[in-house]
Order: sequence, then structure tokens, then C-alpha cells
Amino acid sequence: MGRIANLQGLIKRNQGIYVTNPINILYLTNFKDFDDKQGRVFINKDSVFLIFDTREKGQIPSIYKDINIVITGSFKDDLEKIIKKEKNKEILVESKNISLHEFDFFKDLQECILLGKAKIPPQGCTRLYTPGVGGTIKIKKTVDLIEKLREIKDQEEVKNIKKACLLTDKTFEYVKKKIKVGFTEKETEYLIQDFIRRNGGDLSFDTIIASGPNSANIHHKPADRKIKKGDPVMLDFGAKINYYMSDITRMLFIGEAKPFFKKIYSIVLKAQKLAIKDLKNGDRDSKRIDAIARNVIDREGYANNFSHSLGHSFGLEIHENPRLNPKSEDKLVQGNIVTVEPGIYIEGKGGIRIEDDILIKEKGVEILTKSPKELRNMVIK
Repeated sequence: MGRIANLQGLIKRNQGIYVTNPINILYLTNFKDFDDKQGRVFINKDSVFLIFDTREKGQIPSIYKDINIVITGSFKDDLEKIIKKEKNKEILVESKNISLHEFDFFKDLQECILLGKAKIPPQGCTRLYTPGVGGTIKIKKTVDLIEKLREIKDQEEVKNIKKACLLTDKTFEYVKKKIKVGFTEKETEYLIQDFIRRNGGDLSFDTIIASGPNSANIHHKPADRKIKKGDPVMLDFGAKINYYMSDITRMLFIGEAKPFFKKIYSIVLKAQKLAIKDLKNGDRDSKRIDAIARNVIDREGYANNFSHSLGHSFGLEIHENPRLNPKSEDKLVQGNIVTVEPGIYIEGKGGIRIEDDILIKEKGVEILTKSPKELRNMVIK
């Protein structure tokens, strides 16, 4: 369990971390089939406890040789037993994902131990209480401790993301053959969803299909608008394989692209290519990479029409760190996977966005999404 070992490398002896975020539990254990309110992980320097509600008993795998499986009717009682057995002096909790009820439990536990010198057990103090023996235990909130580990994808994660990107590329080619004048945005959305699901995947996020002036809306929801000849049609979607995602944006023009859209398409494509070239050449400064693409768009007079970040990482979730934006302090490293997605959006007319998924390697990069993006390949006659 290399991911758990990486986390154990960050905690001290007598520390324990209580994991409540279901995505982090999936990342650490690869166990997918539990209700996020009925499963928790408690990790110490040398031990791991996977704690399940009794209702999940039939779903628990037998493959975890290095993980203690705890079937519980009472999380409180069994956690107290574990903490006492492991002699924990500090409990780390995920501040973004722990419920108030669970946090109160740990605070009460802390109080019980502090009051241990009393001869009569304080009310509610049972397992951890030893009459006449006081002690201390700290409860410490953590922020993105496991999420930081998730930023660097291991070989298995990269393999799954590549599969998701391959399905995404196949989906785009399929849609190119099917889409035509008169299709609605919702019908086009269905083409994407149906193809991905028929080919063993799921959706990474809500598909964006935006045609004509709707393409100026960065996160447009597909509507009943019919695609017209010459419309820019924005397709922003992703496939998910084994819980790992992909994310791509391509533009299509049915019939012929109008001169205005040809112009801004060439600007956006140039901005993206220069940013990717900079990554290939070894630049790992997220802010500077964002600036390279943004400066191309700014010089053409569209500084106010590129209003989002250049890119973001993804994996088990569609938006993860590191981020590529003007305020980012992130430095990319080998194993990061990020999108590069510049855009120009003109209210009332339409917009252009081009997006690819990029794996950062020790030297250079690998472009994981292979769909063509030259304008001549985006026009459907």
C-alpha cells in the first residue's frame, strides 16, 4: 500500500490521522463500495484501521493484508479502543471534511483524558479513562495533507487517466461523424454521454455543449437551441475510467467557420501551443506558464475576454491542485497532470476554448489527449 506508506511518512510516532473524505479513502485504500457516512480510516505510523458500519459487512474485501478491518456497531467505542491501544498523543483530522459531530467526539475524548486524574470517571468517559492517571492528547486540524499527495500521480493513476483520455478522444471522433445542422445542444450532449457509457466509461462532469452565442458562457448548460450553419460549437467533456477522469474541450464548425471565429480560434490555438511548448522546454512555474498564454491573448486586444485560469490538475476529482493561473505559487513536478485551456469569450457572439491534458515528465511532457485541433479538422462539411 504505497500511498498509505507515503502518508505515514508525513506523520510522527504517536500521531494518528482520522480520514473522513471519501475521495481520500478511495485514494488510500482503493476500496470503492462503501457509504461515505459508514466508513472511516484511522492511520498511525505503523498501523492502519479501516472502520466499517456493520451494514457494510458483506461488502468488505479480504485483500487487505496490511490493514486492520474493524466491523463496528459504534464508531465511538471502537475508535476509543484503537486510540488507547495505539497510545496516540495527537489526532489529525481533515478540517474540510469532518462533521461537527465527529469533531465534538474528539474534543470530548481530549477532555476525558485531561480529566483522568479524577477518582470518579467524568460522565461519558469510559474506554480511555484510567482513574488517577491524567494525560494530554491534542486534536489538530489539517488542510489538504492527503490532497497534496494526490497531486503527484503514480503509475496506476496515470494508466487509468490515459485510458480515460483515450475514450474521450474516441468519443470526439464519434461525435464529429454524427453531429449536423439542426441538432440541439441536448441531443449532442446525449451523443457524448451514450458513447462513453456504451464503451465502459462514465462522465467526469456535466458535459458542456454550447453553440453560437451560447459558447460565450464558460459553463453553459446544454439547452434546446438548434445548431446552425457556421455556428461555433463548444464541446467540453470528459470520460471517467476506474474513478479517474479526463477533461477536453474542442470546437466544431458545421459548414464553415466565420472569419471572426477563424481569427479568435487562431489566437487561442497559438496561446495554447506556446504554453505547452514552454512546458515541453522545462518551465514548471505555473504563474509564468499562465502568463505566456495570457500575453498572446492580451496582445490581440482580448485581455478582458479570457476570464478563467489557464489550467488545473484533475484525477479522482475534476478540479485538483496544482493550478495554472496569475496568482498561483505552484511549481509543477514530475507526475502532475494538468489541463491547458485558454479561451476567448465575446458576449452576444460566442467563444472559443481549446483544452488538452498534459502529463509532466522528468524531461518534457506527454500530451494525453490526442484529438486534432487544427482549424481545418474542426470544420464539418
